[in-house]
Amino acid sequence: MRIKIILEYLININMLLLLFSFSILTTFSFFFIKKNIEKKILGSFFIIFAISIILWFQYDTNFYEYQFIYTWTSLNFNHYKIGIDSLSLFFIILTIFIIIISILISWSSIKKNIKYFLITFLILENVLVGVFIVLDIFFFYITFETC
Repeated sequence: MRIKIILEYLININMLLLLFSFSILTTFSFFFIKKNIEKKILGSFFIIFAISIILWFQYDTNFYEYQFIYTWTSLNFNHYKIGIDSLSLFFIILTIFIIIISILISWSSIKKNIKYFLITFLILENVLVGVFIVLDIFFFYITFETC
């Protein structure tokens, strides 16, 4: 019974919101971890990549408008709105894949401050994914200029 409820929840959750919020929460949580952080951060990169692949499988190719739309209206001056179309979906998957490849290539060459190096890659991934998912010009400008 509980497994059925969990599976129904995972089917109904907005995967785009999960991708972006998981990425941001892991970035902030890794500032407080002190031991064995390299493997944990690499694991979070693979989890983010798995979420993006699930997002790809849930994307409906017969529907030619934005999908996985989420609007956050708690801001008084602007409405935060995210969503993806088919082009931004492939850019998101490509971005996450290239960041994982670059982490794996530089795995043995970085010896000092590896924690901050990997956290910087997580922040870069958050901002790059943010460029491809935001649907309003204000937050697009913020994420684009942050890159």
